[in-house]
Amino acid sequence: MYGLKESQLLNLKKHKYSTVNISLLDPLFQIWWNTVIHYVPLWVAPNLLTIVGLIVNALTSLILVFETNCATTEAPGYAWYLCALGLFIYQTLDAIDGKQARRTNTTSSLGELFDHGCDSITTIFISISAGCCFRLGKEPELLFFQCVFCCLLFYSTHWDAYITRTVLFGKFDVTECQTGLMLLLVASGMFGIQIWEYSVISNWTLKGICIYTCVILGVYNLITKLYSIITGYRSNNMTLVGAFRPLVPLLVFMLFFVMYIKLDIVKQDPLKIIFGFHFLFSKLNNTLIVSHMSKHPMNIKIFVLLSPLVILFGNMLGVDTGLSSLIFLIITFTDLMIYNARICQQLCNYLNIYLFKI
Repeated sequence: MYGLKESQLLNLKKHKYSTVNISLLDPLFQIWWNTVIHYVPLWVAPNLLTIVGLIVNALTSLILVFETNCATTEAPGYAWYLCALGLFIYQTLDAIDGKQARRTNTTSSLGELFDHGCDSITTIFISISAGCCFRLGKEPELLFFQCVFCCLLFYSTHWDAYITRTVLFGKFDVTECQTGLMLLLVASGMFGIQIWEYSVISNWTLKGICIYTCVILGVYNLITKLYSIITGYRSNNMTLVGAFRPLVPLLVFMLFFVMYIKLDIVKQDPLKIIFGFHFLFSKLNNTLIVSHMSKHPMNIKIFVLLSPLVILFGNMLGVDTGLSSLIFLIITFTDLMIYNARICQQLCNYLNIYLFKI
């Protein structure tokens, strides 16, 4: 059902990771990352570091979601600190997996693909954790918007890489966002989430200032990436149709997002719906990453894109939203796992390497 062509496998084998990083905080964190990497045994596979980081971040985030009753109430202090620690562990392991690959001479396109694939999944846990700080579960549409907005930022980065063949990290990017969230989580644990309702100037609360600041920085990043996409496809000898193929599935994704907001569907079972949409996004993003690395036009025949219709048809037929949203979540999660497993297995066989073993 899912698979790579021989030409794609050959291009993946030849692929060389290219990045431009002008992050403000990365140079500071490099001191920590360059220190901790020397404590990692040489027998530990780089991808094992990545998956452990993802699992830790997912578990600590889900504990916070549970303790805040789906981002609607206060949580015990331990949940905030644990979530911050989980994110810090993920950030560290995600940053040193490439260093471990170079130390063990196991650098390959599989490592980059696996790394970015895990990043696309962890975006939901980062988004939900931020939502817990501001009790956005009481405003499901805002929580939904926040998560989809994070998806757009991530997608735009890899769409730009699809065009320019280089992953660009701006001055305020992943490291800055993760660090900001860790500070929010620690502050929530120390002072309680009521601190974010504190009015600083007139009716401007800390919550409002944080949200608007993130939106402004995010929009700036989106505009920067869009400009790079529009100006970059010509210099990279791409056709207009080829360059904007990733826009097709994105528009379908956004169409369902708008429909769910307009029809108030997301209010009926927000957590399952948001996670389902995110797993759907992760599938789109991973397909885009594979296309970029294999120098192949993006496959836009992604039938799981139609999975949000399950809830729409369910509502029309009078099916309980809890059941239809659960089915939607299972479909998107299963499809994502099958796709990821199939691509990794095929690439492992072609490169004659193991995923989690050196």
